[in-house]
Amino acid sequence: MAKNAMAPNLSRVEFYRGAADFMDANQPEFDRVTFEAIFALISGYDAFTSHIARRLQRAGLSPAGFNILIILNQPIYREEGCRLSQLGKILLVSKANVTGVLDSLVKRGLAERIDSPLDRRVKLAKSTPAGAILVAAMLPSHFREIKRISNDLTANEKRHLRDLLLKLRQSVLEAGEDPHDKT
Repeated sequence: MAKNAMAPNLSRVEFYRGAADFMDANQPEFDRVTFEAIFALISGYDAFTSHIARRLQRAGLSPAGFNILIILNQPIYREEGCRLSQLGKILLVSKANVTGVLDSLVKRGLAERIDSPLDRRVKLAKSTPAGAILVAAMLPSHFREIKRISNDLTANEKRHLRDLLLKLRQSVLEAGEDPHDKT
């Protein structure tokens, strides 16, 4: 490339295809098949979550906010509420993230914080009637949209994808940190 020439404006796929070619030629440890599988997983997840986030934004919700409302409206938490730490475990986010998202739901009147009747040091999150109504109104179209955007996969392909992703998750959990990795 000439000294003053600008780098080309590549799509995500074009960039990573070129990066994979470079790594393939220059890094003996590089495994292209693994790279392509992980790239497909991450870019598929990104496309899915971006699509869903745009839809939820119309109702003024983030995916995490919508998920919190779904959790709080499950029978196990509907009456008594859910510990903030439990929300963090279920959502796979930090307590600080749960607190921020919950703050926005509380501000909108969709959720509330209450004291635990068993331990005053513990705060619980609970859906308000407005939160329950919003979730109930949104779920049918949400599930229709998820079904619509995954319609190109057969039921067997969806089960196979689920099984492969669970197998990958288990493999990652079992692998832990590489004791020989110094980076």
